Amino acid sequence: MKGTKQQFSGRWLCWSLGWCVGLMFLVSSNPVQADIHHLHGEDGSPLWAGQGAILQRVFRPQPLHLKGQHIVRIGMRWDGPSQVEWQARFRQSNGAWSAWFTVRTTWSEGLLHNSHVDPPQGWASEVEVRYLGEAHPTFVAIELLGKLGPRALSYIPPAPGKPLPANPNPGPLGISGPYNARSVWKAANAKCSTRNATKTRIAIHHTVTPNNDSASPESRLRGIQSYHQGTQGWCDIGYHLLISQDGRAWEGRPADLLGTHVGSNNTNTLGISFMGTFTSVTPNSKMLCTGAKLIDWAVKTFGIPRNRNAILGHRQFPKNSTACPGDKLYAQISNMITQSSQSGSCSFGPPPKCDNVKTARLGGSTLNIRKSATASSQKLGDIPEGKCLKVLAKNDKGQSVSGNTTWYQIQYNNITGWISGYYADCSTCTPPAPAKGTLKGLVYDKSAGKSKTLDGAKVAVSGSSTLTTKNDGTFSTSLAPNTYTLKVTLSGYKDASKQVKIESNKTANVEFALEPTTPPQDTTAPTITITSPKDGANLTNSPVQVQGTITDNQSVTKAELNGVSLTLGAKGEFQQYLNLTPGQQTIQVDAWDPAGNKGTQQITVIYLGGDESNAEPQQDTASTEPPLTTTDAGSQEPPTQPDTTAPTDDKPLVLDAAVGTPCTQPSECPSGYVCDVGTCKPFNSPNLINNLGGGCQCSGGSGTSLPLALLFFVLLLFRRRRLPTL
Repeated sequence: MKGTKQQFSGRWLCWSLGWCVGLMFLVSSNPVQADIHHLHGEDGSPLWAGQGAILQRVFRPQPLHLKGQHIVRIGMRWDGPSQVEWQARFRQSNGAWSAWFTVRTTWSEGLLHNSHVDPPQGWASEVEVRYLGEAHPTFVAIELLGKLGPRALSYIPPAPGKPLPANPNPGPLGISGPYNARSVWKAANAKCSTRNATKTRIAIHHTVTPNNDSASPESRLRGIQSYHQGTQGWCDIGYHLLISQDGRAWEGRPADLLGTHVGSNNTNTLGISFMGTFTSVTPNSKMLCTGAKLIDWAVKTFGIPRNRNAILGHRQFPKNSTACPGDKLYAQISNMITQSSQSGSCSFGPPPKCDNVKTARLGGSTLNIRKSATASSQKLGDIPEGKCLKVLAKNDKGQSVSGNTTWYQIQYNNITGWISGYYADCSTCTPPAPAKGTLKGLVYDKSAGKSKTLDGAKVAVSGSSTLTTKNDGTFSTSLAPNTYTLKVTLSGYKDASKQVKIESNKTANVEFALEPTTPPQDTTAPTITITSPKDGANLTNSPVQVQGTITDNQSVTKAELNGVSLTLGAKGEFQQYLNLTPGQQTIQVDAWDPAGNKGTQQITVIYLGGDESNAEPQQDTASTEPPLTTTDAGSQEPPTQPDTTAPTDDKPLVLDAAVGTPCTQPSECPSGYVCDVGTCKPFNSPNLINNLGGGCQCSGGSGTSLPLALLFFVLLLFRRRRLPTL
């Protein structure tokens, strides 16, 4: 007997040392990184968990290598596309690695999966895990199970991927409390029968599931229950109560039954588990507030002392070497106890209004989209499992589907309709942005038709940017599916508006025929200002220079001075000479614009006459005689007088534009003109004839008079005639 005791003691020592060494290998096989945790399961089994993109670096290119002591099953809970294929291999007793075995999936719901694989020789101490394919998991929890319950599923499940049957009626068991009953999350049938209505302690846990979980609490609860029942072989979900990240409380295993959550310490212990992984993340205030309310309920219901000796973290129980419930949650237990004594004074508001839903529990089939919230209405289309959809409207009084009367209005593949809430869980998932559609348009002149397209038109799209038409009058852009209002503007045309509906992967064409605007009637006459001479002035010289400006809001098409055409400068200025006769004279300027509006301005002057007062009277005429010229000495020469011997008639004398051109020699004047007193004048000008009669004066001494030219010509002929006599 003594030898037997010594042998047993030695074996126990080796067993304990082996476990410690195995755990050390587990921890040291991979460095601890963000979102990677080396933990323990509810019964103390080593557990490795990770989430996010870091999983690709952990599993590739090398597989994940884990060591334990006596591994009888590799249990896995993971999130990701169903195309991910998991494989595992085990170190055999001879030191060689086994072939790779496919890790079989025993339960799936959307992106949530449970899988496991057993060593070919019954147990192992080392395992490598990898996944194949282009798809990647987003969360993985791998547990090295050392024992299984009697209800564990066989290695090859009878119906992979099929959810366990729902049990909306849990039976006579259960104690009501401030939580959602099992029927709300459609728990599977329980196999438990061991009653344990007395509770003297509370154990606080975390579920080691993703933080900021994209799955609905109901779906995640079904996954945990399936893992506990099918993979670990327990009679039901291990915890009595659970708290989801939106602050809602859920009934797990009925509180009057023996739980499975603290190895060797389940009797008289109520298990409360926070859904998430709180090793480095603190639960949000909603979860902590609900935790305080559940503690208060448990204290009042079971008489559990409200202190840290009775309300413990999982790690505090004897024979439980674990980090559960995570450092961050463990640090909040005392605060929750304090809050619980205030009878639930903390609050977190109503549950989310369910902006998005995710399709689930379809078992590989598709969900019908109905025209209304009833299964008997017209089918418009269908949706596969795991699709995240935006909720357009909600109907809580639709047709009952397995006891659920909630229906959601959604849009999928350009189909808008209703789906049953039984197959669509309220979720915090983010729906993918719908594919954009294309808008194409043409803008043209309505009066001329499409032969006259309009470029440069502005096309304002409601809720989006403003487009500009190209040279051919077209415009185009990509837009998210919606109904938009387009407004087109272009100078000289009336504005135009239209509505257009954009659908995913489709092109919407729209045309705008713009109507030209009619210019407003012009009723404004030209404005005339005579600046010189002044109205009422007494004049002693004739002709007189008339100066002024003519302007109009559009333009001036014609202008006259006493009936004779006026030429306007760039800014509407004019100047013209006018011959006067002695006495009172009227000077009148008229102007017309394109609309035919006429403007008139008159002034009256008195011509006193001068030395030419005996000249023959002439009709007032506009003259183009040059202005007074300035001599080198700076004095002004008097204007030349008209030739009183020249015949007169009723027509005014109008000289052409060459008159008055500055010159210094005859070559600078055109044919028929001579350079006289610094300006070009016609040869037959009356004034020029007068000047020639009195002796020609040429500016600068460079001109040659006509008599001298004739004299030179006569001398030349005379010289030629005498040459032969020499």
